[in-house]
Amino acid sequence: MNKNNILVIIPTINEMKGLKQIIPKLSKLNVDILVVDDNSTDGSRPFIVDFKKKQSSHFNYIFRDSNRGFRSAYFCGFEFALENNYRTIIMMDGDGAHDPLKIAEFLSNVDNGYDLIVGSRYIAGGQIEYFPFWRKVSSWIFNWLAKKKMSTQICDWTSGFIVIKADILKKIIYKDYAEGFGFLFQMKKYAVDSGAKVKEIPINFANCKNTKSKFNARIAFEAFVTLLKINKK
Repeated sequence: MNKNNILVIIPTINEMKGLKQIIPKLSKLNVDILVVDDNSTDGSRPFIVDFKKKQSSHFNYIFRDSNRGFRSAYFCGFEFALENNYRTIIMMDGDGAHDPLKIAEFLSNVDNGYDLIVGSRYIAGGQIEYFPFWRKVSSWIFNWLAKKKMSTQICDWTSGFIVIKADILKKIIYKDYAEGFGFLFQMKKYAVDSGAKVKEIPINFANCKNTKSKFNARIAFEAFVTLLKINKK
C-alpha cells in the first residue's frame, strides 16, 4: 500500500453530510484517511465505497455490522494505524464540526517536538458555534472540574480533535478506558502521565445545526463518573 506516515481516523454513523464536506478536503492533504463506520443507513456507505475507488491508495474504510460505540470505533482505527506503522494519528469527528484546514497547523507542532496536540475550544482564539446553551454550560463546567482534578493544565479535556504520535499511543492503548466519550479525557491523562509533550491549539468547533447530537444526559453522566474515578498522578 502506497501510504503516508499520517492517518486520520473518522468514526461515523449516519454522517454522510459531514463526510461529503470533510473527506474531499482531507484528500488534498498529505495524509491517509480511515473511516470506521458503524452500520450507517443514510447513504454513507455507497459514498465511502465510491470515494475509495477514486482514492484507493490513501483512503480506507472499515464497515462494522452494528453500532459498537464511539470508543470501540476509535480503537479499531488505532489498531489499524499501529499494524500499518503510521507514525502520527489524527482523531476527528465525521459530522463537519472539526475543520480539516487546521490539520496543517497541528502537524507543524508535531514537527516541533510535541507528542499530543489538542484542538481547544477553551483557550484564547477558540470558540463554539451553534451549541445549545445547556451544552455550552455543561461542557464548560465539566472541563473546569477536569482541570481542577487533573495534575496538568489542559483546558479542553473533552475535545475530540486530537493528534497523537504513535510512540505515545503504543504506551497507552492497553490502559483501562470507559466505553463512551469519557475515554477522550482518559486518553489525554494517560498520554500526559506517559511523558507526552502537549500543545493546545485554538479551534472553532462548528456544531452542526441540522444534525442530531449523539451527546445526551446518559452520556454526560457516564463521562462524569469516569472523571470521578481518575486520580491525579
